Amino acid sequence: MYEKLIRQQGNIGWRQLFNGRLSLEWTRLQDDHLFLQKAQSKTRSGVLWTTNIISTLWKQFDIIWKIRNDVIHGHDVSTRNQIKREKAKNQVRRIYIQRDNFLPRDRDFLFEDIEDHLQMPTTTLLNWYATYQPLFKDSLKKAKKHALDRVKAITSYFVPLESKKKKKKKKAKNPMNNGDS
Repeated sequence: MYEKLIRQQGNIGWRQLFNGRLSLEWTRLQDDHLFLQKAQSKTRSGVLWTTNIISTLWKQFDIIWKIRNDVIHGHDVSTRNQIKREKAKNQVRRIYIQRDNFLPRDRDFLFEDIEDHLQMPTTTLLNWYATYQPLFKDSLKKAKKHALDRVKAITSYFVPLESKKKKKKKKAKNPMNNGDS
């Protein structure tokens, strides 16, 4: 009974339901159902049912989208400011976490204690981050390169072993070698 619906909606894509793209089979099946129930009328049809389903889905998605945005961006000035402050503090924390990896001269731009830095006003934190983040990014790159300066590859500390074939050839060429070992 529903095989055609499943096949058609599968061809369209089940996720397309959320975009309002329903197989026409939904409408036909609803019309059949209403006919069997003797409930067809101008206000009850497969087309109206399908339209109502799409409308209901979209209304629910709109509600969910607004809730999501309130959580991520805040629902009023106060919560927006709190979220903005947390983002700024997290940006500063990400820099401090890498403190030991910066060049020593660049560490001077950091407070001794991160908590003292995090007490600054939000706009100050954001401006500090915007100003110094490129410097710290470059500092990491330079510190990594500097750490490898004057460092030999581990293979340079070992002398390659001669293969057995090369040893035999050397023995054979040696005129002092009389076959006794």
